[in-house]
Amino acid sequence: MLQVGVSTKWQLILSGNGGRLLLIMPEKYSLLPFHPHYAQEIVHWITSATEATQWANTAWPVNSAVFARWHADPEIQPYILMAGSDLVGYGELWLGATEQEVELARLLIAPTHRGQGNGQRLVHELLAQAALTGCPTAFIRVVPENGVVVRCYRCCGFVDVSPAEQARFNLGQPVAYLWLRSALI
Repeated sequence: MLQVGVSTKWQLILSGNGGRLLLIMPEKYSLLPFHPHYAQEIVHWITSATEATQWANTAWPVNSAVFARWHADPEIQPYILMAGSDLVGYGELWLGATEQEVELARLLIAPTHRGQGNGQRLVHELLAQAALTGCPTAFIRVVPENGVVVRCYRCCGFVDVSPAEQARFNLGQPVAYLWLRSALI
């Protein structure tokens, strides 16, 4: 049974004592609405000007007040990914009611949780939430040089938009993003 917003991760550990295999109980993951008390922790995940630009095209160091400004827009739905009581990730859905589309934006994984599949987990959880909007398509943009993130999105089923769409979507943008899409229905 699939439950939107909750997934599990099984951990297997090979013990040095006799080569025993231990199965550890699943760790629960939850996608929850963002709360401002997480803002300060999230901005500390950004450790350089390059990361700040790639994440949100924002100035370094990132000020936690930026969240209040972003979230004042009623078309932005911010979320956090939790593993038990640990804050693992942050991401937003940008709803385009006129265009009947949703964009995943400003995704970020805590440094201690990177390289463990949590980026894909966050993308899948956000896509499940996006599907509830009734929009047929989700988009995501990424700085093309951020190869790790591009691979993550492609592993989650995102594909490049057409070159014509790429050019149109990048009009007026601060950088030439790589735009990707995923069907929701």
